[in-house]
Amino acid sequence: MPPARSNTILDELERHYPDWQLNRSASNAIEACAYVIKDTTNASRLVFLAIDFLRYRENPYADEDRVRLRGEGINMVTGNIAEALMINANVLHEHDIPLPELLPPTLRRFSRHDHPAIRALILERLPYLQNRNPELGWDIFRRAMQNSSGLWRSAERCLYYAYHNHFEKVAPLLDRICSE
Repeated sequence: MPPARSNTILDELERHYPDWQLNRSASNAIEACAYVIKDTTNASRLVFLAIDFLRYRENPYADEDRVRLRGEGINMVTGNIAEALMINANVLHEHDIPLPELLPPTLRRFSRHDHPAIRALILERLPYLQNRNPELGWDIFRRAMQNSSGLWRSAERCLYYAYHNHFEKVAPLLDRICSE
């Protein structure tokens, strides 16, 4: 999608907010835009639209199997939003563009989401962010894994890619895996 089209989509979502408020089509549009937005201004617009989805409630059922969590998460409205935020954060870091002010706290809030499928999606896209922005990445990891022993399979890549450079952070987590 060309960046100009993402601007048009964001314009539509903002202008006709009541028509798009908290629905699957809006979450799909936000996720599609996340891949191409490479400036702080439009990333801020995307985050602002995404914040409202924190209050969206979906099916409380979740299986602790990684594949099922991923499948459940990508089929959830809130899952689209969580992935959109992670995708955009990674795109911005990839192009050395500063994150908009609201993106880190919004990622932190989604990383504590009640539904483990949402947290699993965040964990699957987290290794790049952990590498590029360790302070934010490890904070999101910590929040997502609080009281979440069933998410270790989803968190595996976060530990695998950090093992060599951040052993001091990974070692206690390996002990925690054994105890949980």
